[in-house]
Amino acid sequence: MKSYQAKLCIAILISAFFGLGINNANAISFDVEVSRYLNIDRRLEMADVTGNINTRWFARNRLIPVIHTPDTVIGRMFNGIPQEIYGHTSIVYSLTAPDTVNIPPNSVHVTSWWGRDRNAQTQVCHVFEHGDCACRRNQNWNLCVPATLAVLSSQIEIAVAARQTVIRNLEDQNFVVTENALPADALNPIISNEDMVPSRSVLSVTDVCISIDQRIPLRISVSASGKVNSSGWNDEGALLPRSYAEPPQDGIQDFDFVADAPTGNVLQVISPITGIGSTERLTWIKGGRVHTATNSITALLTNSPCTNPTVQPPQPTN
Repeated sequence: MKSYQAKLCIAILISAFFGLGINNANAISFDVEVSRYLNIDRRLEMADVTGNINTRWFARNRLIPVIHTPDTVIGRMFNGIPQEIYGHTSIVYSLTAPDTVNIPPNSVHVTSWWGRDRNAQTQVCHVFEHGDCACRRNQNWNLCVPATLAVLSSQIEIAVAARQTVIRNLEDQNFVVTENALPADALNPIISNEDMVPSRSVLSVTDVCISIDQRIPLRISVSASGKVNSSGWNDEGALLPRSYAEPPQDGIQDFDFVADAPTGNVLQVISPITGIGSTERLTWIKGGRVHTATNSITALLTNSPCTNPTVQPPQPTN
């Protein structure tokens, strides 16, 4: 009798961990894309790669789990040491009821990195469904620059398709799938602002352009030129969109113009700097406002592509 009760307890525990009230006896595995073949001028080659996900994995009642395909080689850099690019496709979700999986908007993403050990690497990139690209300040493996636009675009398409594939297979297993946004104060389990952004505001902004991204229509691109108060700053800064509990009544999206500040000895000269950024194309956005340490400039949204920000030569300070 005791042996039967022990076996029954074990069975209940296993059911509670994996099933949570869902019949997963017929749980299925399915493949999602991780990479598509591309060859960029014999410098970078990406392979056709898929990875496996099992519907059983979603029946785990954690706050904000992330399920991803196995880490695998997805490409190589011909001039890199090492050459290999690794990656996986990730699904962020929460189990909001015993049979309900929530997959928040713009949370499915492709993670890629240069070198075998992702945890030891600083060269990591995340590409999300709506076009968000976070590659920290990577010098070698960076998908947020024009030279790798083809890879960025393909990974956006992969993330979009992965969401559809996951939803279809979960619904086939009698899950209810919702797509509700996370609370504004929820922690992002994927990336942190420290990974994505430099830390100090530039001195001033002199020119701003905000336009619908012709390459990724669900995105809005913003560019600006400005000034910093010494030498040693990076040539290009970042324009970081602010978040709001409610859309601003004036329809203007605010951006902070920041860049990597110099360390050590510098020359006290007013130096030029440019910045780029992007944000999701929300219906309420009519324009953008770029903020710096001393001023701000507002520009209305345009359909015409922005030209490169203008840069003036350095000027000595008084």
